[in-house]
Amino acid sequence: MANSTPFFTLCFLLCYGCFAQVEQQLTWQTREQLQQHSTRQRTDCSIQNLAAMEPTRVIGSEAGRVELWEQNNEQFQCAGVAVIRYLIDSSGLLLPSAMNVPKLIYVVRGYGVQGVVIPGCADTYQSIRQSISGERGQQRMMDQHQKLRRIRAGDVIAVPAGVTVWTYNDGGEQLECISFHDMANEENQLDMNLRKFFLAGNPREFEKQSMGYQHLQKGEEEICADNVFKGFDVRMLAEAFGVGTETARKLQSQDDRRGMIVRVKEGLKVVSPQTLEEEEEEQGRPGRPLNGLEETFCTMRLRENIADASRADVYNPRGGRVSHLNSQKLPILANLQLSAERGVLYSVSQTNPTMHFVFRKYPFELFFDMGKGVISHVFSMQNALMAPKWTMNAHCVMYITKGNGRVQVVGPAGQSVFNGQVRERQVLVVPQNFAVMKKAGNQGLEWITFQTNDNAMSSQLAGRLSVLRSMPVEVLMNSYDISRDEARSVKYNREELTVLSPNVRSQ
Repeated sequence: MANSTPFFTLCFLLCYGCFAQVEQQLTWQTREQLQQHSTRQRTDCSIQNLAAMEPTRVIGSEAGRVELWEQNNEQFQCAGVAVIRYLIDSSGLLLPSAMNVPKLIYVVRGYGVQGVVIPGCADTYQSIRQSISGERGQQRMMDQHQKLRRIRAGDVIAVPAGVTVWTYNDGGEQLECISFHDMANEENQLDMNLRKFFLAGNPREFEKQSMGYQHLQKGEEEICADNVFKGFDVRMLAEAFGVGTETARKLQSQDDRRGMIVRVKEGLKVVSPQTLEEEEEEQGRPGRPLNGLEETFCTMRLRENIADASRADVYNPRGGRVSHLNSQKLPILANLQLSAERGVLYSVSQTNPTMHFVFRKYPFELFFDMGKGVISHVFSMQNALMAPKWTMNAHCVMYITKGNGRVQVVGPAGQSVFNGQVRERQVLVVPQNFAVMKKAGNQGLEWITFQTNDNAMSSQLAGRLSVLRSMPVEVLMNSYDISRDEARSVKYNREELTVLSPNVRSQ
């Protein structure tokens, strides 16, 4: 036994060394994977001036239209992104398609049904017809497909690269969606052109008839492309599906002239939750055992609503509110490396002062009628604003969903690259580390911002979270050559976090 002790000691040391080496190797592999996961394509951001942009191209369809922003614009090239706006009429179906990049979809208004088809996931939605034959009941499978989701205004939907998506408007009003595409994302193995791969329809032929094919610019022909089946041989396609050649030709949609949004004449009959409450109950209902793929991807939530005021991350009753959506709230965003922010700034306006004052301050209005002799303390106010800040680790693409306002953006050399008014349906790109400040107009200001990082971080210049507030007074005094009282005013005059209420002193 005494002779065996050194042998066991030697074995223990060898095993310990092996396990330590394996652990270190796994640690380095994890670090390399994380570094590789966060890699983005480098783009040129030598921007001297920014502009609030509107769509440069409108593509019509049978049941709606699609609006495109110019992909070759230097602002979009800097951020490596593209923006598309979809307007789907009632009973309109946006044909199934996939893209070479991940995207975030924000529902501006309306509601509908959306299908996101993920390869390898089970068809969990089934419709069954019950028939009675004698005394025995028989069930017959009518259809089965992957999960469908109810979408409504305020929803953000995350869609990975290459995943097929279709959208149907079963509401009574137009369904408006703004779609943000991250072309510089590591998932894109092609070039910096956005490509849309249709599985049905013939959008390019529709464009030839309506506007003329020669009008399509670079990048637009990739979005108005024909469906992928059109390029296959009809006989081979028929053999692959086990159907006749006539059916195969219909899959190619050679004679389809309806565009990329088609009208469903008798309504789309699919299996889906009738209400959002039913869908939430279904998500919480225990089901059959899942395999590894389903546990990690198929059951991930793809949608989150950020329009609910009661769930805002920052709220100022005299200023507005801000809601953030990152990978902590919607884990799939970690795979996409994207996040979003929705903001609302209130406005206070004065009209017809000789008769009455109307104070518009969402979500309520205060009326003061002088004609009835009502005595009240009434004073003038400016509109609310967002504290100036810069985003440390992401480009930001802001889409104005409602109202108007003023935005200022300052570049790295301290020069103003944008100082102007923005209004509904305009897009403004704010590159990484460019400082930005927003102020509501007389209609208030609402926006959705898409960010190219799943946990975008910002650094504020004013307010309670200001970087200046975290510096000693002596540093501010000497940096700006100001008195101690002025330095303390800069640090402590604003106690609000991010949304700043109108300040009477600044008038």
